[in-house]
Amino acid sequence: MFGFGKKKNNSAVDNFRKQFEDEHLEMARARSKLYARVSHYSDLFDGEDYDVDLKAAYFKGLMNGEEVSFGPLQLVGTHFNNEFMWSWNNTSIPKEAYSELKPFIEATPELKELAAQRKFACDDDFAEKLSQWIAVKSGWLGAFEAPYDTTRTFLLLKLTCFRDHSVEPADNLWCSFCGRTRSQVAKILTASPTCAICDLCVGDYYSIVEEHASDNKSEPTFTDIGTMPPCIICGERGKRTFSQYGSACDLCLKACHDSIAVS
Repeated sequence: MFGFGKKKNNSAVDNFRKQFEDEHLEMARARSKLYARVSHYSDLFDGEDYDVDLKAAYFKGLMNGEEVSFGPLQLVGTHFNNEFMWSWNNTSIPKEAYSELKPFIEATPELKELAAQRKFACDDDFAEKLSQWIAVKSGWLGAFEAPYDTTRTFLLLKLTCFRDHSVEPADNLWCSFCGRTRSQVAKILTASPTCAICDLCVGDYYSIVEEHASDNKSEPTFTDIGTMPPCIICGERGKRTFSQYGSACDLCLKACHDSIAVS
């Protein structure tokens, strides 16, 4: 007797989810640092845009037509109709767009089950986190989500703001909350090679903390606060102030504020 039921869960997808928790801090840092410099396509500022050249494997972040961030890219894959397909299994994608990334994925033990599948069922959240995890583990700045018609593509990027400069993430420092570089602020505090906060953001966020404290306001209630981005400075999930793609806890903001005050 035959019946039709729900599609079975993909065990490879389910097995991989633990990797996200193990790398949750670095993934949050990567996401925040990337989108602080080049906005997510759904949050572009007036005059902001970007250009993707898959054949040249190159990305440009633009402001009023001027290049403000640029560097190499690699296309992890595409997500359409709740299915993720690796870029090298899509004949419309030039090999230059994945030639550097494919060997890494095929050689990474944690990705063995997923890499063996041409495409696999997963939701939007898994596709984004998978791409961000790969960015962190392979030494790229982060995974940038870009739409193409009804398909979502995930690009690994390395960016710099300066000509004839290294594109390696460790060689390019900017505030992980606003994207300002050293030349645009008085001081930048580094929490790690992948996380920094400028004096302007410290001042803005610390004033929010102080305002809530002086007004005796209680912490906002979020039913999923434990699963929302951790403080990207210390990694904890206590009371914190949220930016678009990251957060900073009260204790870290106070420590940063005090450090700037005495310097």
